[in-house]
Amino acid sequence: MAEACTLLLGNQEEWSGFIYSLRNVGLMAHVDAGKTTTTEQMLFLSGRIRTPGRVDDGTAQTDYLDVERQRGITVRTAATALPWKGCNINLVDTPGHTDFVAEVERSLRVLDGAVLIISAAEGVQAHTETLWHALRSRRIPTLIFINKVDRFGAGPERVLGQVRRMLTERAVPVQALPATEHDFQGVEPLDGATLLEQLAEWDDLALERYVGGEAPAAGPRGPGSWPLARLAELTRAGEAVPVLFGSSLKGLGVAELLDAIVDLLPGPAPVAASPPPAPAGVIFKVEADPVMGRLAYVRLFAGEVPARGAVHLSGRPAPTKVAAVRRMYARHHQDLPALQAGDIGVLCGLGNVRAGDTFGPEELLPPLHRLARPVLSVRAWPEREYDQSRILIAMQTLVDEDPSLQMHWVPAVRELTLTVVGPVQVEIVEALLQSRFGLTARFSPPSVIYRETPVASGEAQVEYRPSQGWAWLHMRVEPGEPGSGVTYVPLNRHDELYPQFEAEVRRTALETLEQGLAGWQVTDV
Repeated sequence: MAEACTLLLGNQEEWSGFIYSLRNVGLMAHVDAGKTTTTEQMLFLSGRIRTPGRVDDGTAQTDYLDVERQRGITVRTAATALPWKGCNINLVDTPGHTDFVAEVERSLRVLDGAVLIISAAEGVQAHTETLWHALRSRRIPTLIFINKVDRFGAGPERVLGQVRRMLTERAVPVQALPATEHDFQGVEPLDGATLLEQLAEWDDLALERYVGGEAPAAGPRGPGSWPLARLAELTRAGEAVPVLFGSSLKGLGVAELLDAIVDLLPGPAPVAASPPPAPAGVIFKVEADPVMGRLAYVRLFAGEVPARGAVHLSGRPAPTKVAAVRRMYARHHQDLPALQAGDIGVLCGLGNVRAGDTFGPEELLPPLHRLARPVLSVRAWPEREYDQSRILIAMQTLVDEDPSLQMHWVPAVRELTLTVVGPVQVEIVEALLQSRFGLTARFSPPSVIYRETPVASGEAQVEYRPSQGWAWLHMRVEPGEPGSGVTYVPLNRHDELYPQFEAEVRRTALETLEQGLAGWQVTDV
């Protein structure tokens, strides 16, 4: 990582502003567009694995859950790292099925760039558009990779037209296709003149050079290749979207895609501050490890987290100690002395951590972009009545790993309810309970989720009088505007209550509103 990336843009001194040693990139696609296969080829080409795995065979490195290997779909975000031409690439492989869109939500917060993969056969699909709009709302620089060019019925030119019509007019192909379908043997780079001509259609600087009769270098990456340097600048600003082609199953075009990630996408923006800021990060994935307990995948935006250090998770009364810091390589790991700002790594030993947790100053962290909310509810009960307590513990573990699964337990009637995005998510929960916890559960047919909201204002107070002191809490609850969610406003003076006590009151109040008098979430309050 210490070695700078070698950008093939000619004079490195001239383009030194483009040299970074790190990329945080997400792979996104509609289901079955070839996203996980692309990840496998990237790991293979970088030397991280000896042979690329197959989704159909259940041998993909990033599909590590039994249910993923059995069904051939990605249901949890996977994060891995690979080297390419002196650059370290943190790769985040996200699920493509709409039922697991919450995984994409959390991943969007930690990315500096993205690759949107589209099948050359199926073209732009409904979820492709959803992902594209999410990337645009966050202004994440994006490459488009049109995959499966070798398939029968593939129409890369047709799909490129769909991209320009349905996604963006500023899609810029950087490769030529000598052949498609069964004749496809690889891609050829565009020459500098053709690239300049494409940019000149909407970029004023490129138009000036084009009208001025400038003759770029014959190769797109030769010395003095201004069009590629300009494309890199526009891509990092979110104003251009380079388009590449290939067949991930055959490993064709994937090396060129890795080149484009290094050449065209940005590295993490540095945080300039003196003294250095407190550690600030977003935990986008949590998984269980039999030795280290919970593994928290985190993107660090500021500061440093050393091994044996501590982080103060938002809403928690006290800091939590970090047992170890790791970098993941497929299914292997490397212990690190510390996680540095801009990097993605794993913090071990955070026992009470949940996916979506944050730590550090909120102003240093990107906001969460909502793609979908749970709209269905199912009741769950164990096959054997005496497994009820085990079901509750197992479900809480799954909820911590995937907060889109919201659990409601009503002890009075012993009823367990789950909120889900779609029916496939219920099938995955059922499979995970069986494979990970050895529990068999039954689920009711899905029903539409309801919400609770107060119809009038109310007040209450509670007193706490232990032997060593006392506390008095007064709370007012008022109806909010429709769609406003929950607004919490502390009215005490700062000299009346320690900040950690106020944070605990806030956490408990918001947690209580997750289940109201009728068992549904309370909102607009």
